[in-house]
Amino acid sequence: MTPRRGRPVTVAFALAASLTAAMPPGSGSAQAAAEEFPVPARTKLWLVFGYGRATPYEHGVLFGLSGSRSGHLVGARAAMSLPGFDNGALDVGILYGRRWERPRGFLAFSGGPAYVEAIDGGAVFASSEISKTLGAAFAGEGVLTFGGFLGIGGHTFLNLNSLDSFGGLVVAVYLGRVE
Repeated sequence: MTPRRGRPVTVAFALAASLTAAMPPGSGSAQAAAEEFPVPARTKLWLVFGYGRATPYEHGVLFGLSGSRSGHLVGARAAMSLPGFDNGALDVGILYGRRWERPRGFLAFSGGPAYVEAIDGGAVFASSEISKTLGAAFAGEGVLTFGGFLGIGGHTFLNLNSLDSFGGLVVAVYLGRVE
């Protein structure tokens, strides 16, 4: 008698079914596989540029570079509060915080130390009195993302220091891997 063609497939199917039935509950699920072999988190990196209002002066300007992985946010930023080119305050800080993903954007809050310069009198680029100190820098961001590499949002910044504390709200553009 010759073997039928479908018999090896039937035997393989019966063997797979018996092995699956012998496994403990939940061990063959996608959740168990994800726990055993986790997918590495994707690192996100972006540049941010913003302009808006600031106190105690009139104009707020922001430049930064930030990165995020697994909800942790690390960034370097320069924030300025300027009335023009007469007086002003500038901070350059390294911030650490948390980022919460949303379907079309993210929310983030961070803080850290910052180097601060307060400029009194004269023009920014002329010889004027520049006071220097360390301060505490804080930031909050709410961003809508488009296509994964472009974002637009509101960015608040605050610097508390002994010379000239300042803060602001700017409309910012985010370029890079933001989503």
